[in-house]
Amino acid sequence: MLGQMGSGVLPSTTIERLAAQLEGDMRQKGLRPGDRYLTAAEASHVFSVAPMTMHRAMQTLAERQILVRQRSRGTFVGPLFHPAGQMRHDLDVLHLVMAMDYHRTQTFSSDVLVDEFSKTLSGVTVQVHHILDAAAKRYINQVIERIGQSTREGFVLIRCSRDVQLRVSESGLPAVVFGQAYPGVNLPCVEHDQVSVGRMIAEYARQQGAKRFAILTHALWRFGDHAMIDSATATLSAAGVALDSLKIRSLPAEREVVEQSLHEILADADPPDGFLCRNDFYANIVCEELGGSRRLPCVVSGSHAPPDGPLPFARVCSSMSLAAQIEHVSKVLTAASRKEQDELRSILIPVHFQYPATPGDRRNGNDDQRRR
Repeated sequence: MLGQMGSGVLPSTTIERLAAQLEGDMRQKGLRPGDRYLTAAEASHVFSVAPMTMHRAMQTLAERQILVRQRSRGTFVGPLFHPAGQMRHDLDVLHLVMAMDYHRTQTFSSDVLVDEFSKTLSGVTVQVHHILDAAAKRYINQVIERIGQSTREGFVLIRCSRDVQLRVSESGLPAVVFGQAYPGVNLPCVEHDQVSVGRMIAEYARQQGAKRFAILTHALWRFGDHAMIDSATATLSAAGVALDSLKIRSLPAEREVVEQSLHEILADADPPDGFLCRNDFYANIVCEELGGSRRLPCVVSGSHAPPDGPLPFARVCSSMSLAAQIEHVSKVLTAASRKEQDELRSILIPVHFQYPATPGDRRNGNDDQRRR
């Protein structure tokens, strides 16, 4: 059943909003991991909601390890909860380095990322570097040479090439990969569970009755893209999907190119009836080009936080808010700047599944079944 997919199925917008309220309440109270929190009965009274609704919201947070629920003992703040407040650090400058295509396809702009890092790392100056792969190695060398041996400047690398990751690793400067590190790169990373992402989107498309598939992904694959696509194709193969029933398109973040490729795929005598999209950028184009058709399941993955509102397609996204993700990245970076080896570990961000919220979607009427 689909309800068994990954770390938890996102029940509904109402449940998710209530879960966010509970997390905000914990921050407002200044709670920290291990502290006692309200039981479901107490919380349902405080927030004036039905006990079953509160139970589901708290269970959502428990699945994300933001709460720990223990029978007969009560509810406690979980290990992945991040308290409010700014982090103590030794950095003066943070270099936020990302591939040029990142800001074209991802949910959050550079300005939003800068704002979140500035909130978490008080007093730090955030410098954004958008780099082209063709000139990436030369550019990052220039940045590192200018910094010298200072440990008061650090790097966060997003969708960067192996050359960039390797050069930053060799420099000895504090750094963390926000994503997956390539083999041979000795850097800590904070990454989404791409294996679960691939499995979830493939399972969903299969359970929606799809027989032929198209994967739409980045023109330049990174290591995380490999993990997601390997997982998706392995899931389809295990379900008996033949190789000639799968198309993979590596597409730049250019709408016209994506539209042309989509038209070419749909012109086939036996076109795909399941589209597995790497992110919202590709999924939105598919939905728009299909003119609101309900017959093609459209699944998107790889986002860094839940969307602000309902989307017309199913989605795998982070089980952490962007602020919580940035706190994780900042914590690892701070540990690297202080040479705290025990803290230099990779962190896997759990993901969850969100169903399409389009009014009238044929899947919305089967809500209870898909949650079992």
